[in-house]
Amino acid sequence: MLSELELLKQRITELEAKNSGLKIKLSVSDVEIAEFKRRNAEFLRANKEYNKRRDAENAKLRARIEEMESEFGDRITKVEQNQLQNDNSVTGQLPHQEICLGVI
Repeated sequence: MLSELELLKQRITELEAKNSGLKIKLSVSDVEIAEFKRRNAEFLRANKEYNKRRDAENAKLRARIEEMESEFGDRITKVEQNQLQNDNSVTGQLPHQEICLGVI
C-alpha cells in the first residue's frame, strides 16, 4: 500500500512539473498573442492611412480625367466648327472661282 502512495505522490510531482511547464508556455503564448494584436493594430492603422491617401489620389485623378474629357470635348467641338467654316468657305469660294475662270 505504501508503494501505491509513493507512486501517487510521484505522479502528483510529475503532473505539477508538467503543469508548471504548461503555465510557462501559456505565459509565452500570451506574450506572443499580445504582440500579434499590437502589430495587427499597427498594420490596420497604417492600412487605414494608406487607404485615405489612395482614395484622395483617386478622387484627384478622377477630377483630372473629367477635366481632360471636358477639354477634349471642347477641342473636338472647336475643330468641328473650324472644319465646317473651312468647308463653307471652300464651298463659297468654288462658285466664285468658277465664275472667275469662266470670265477668263
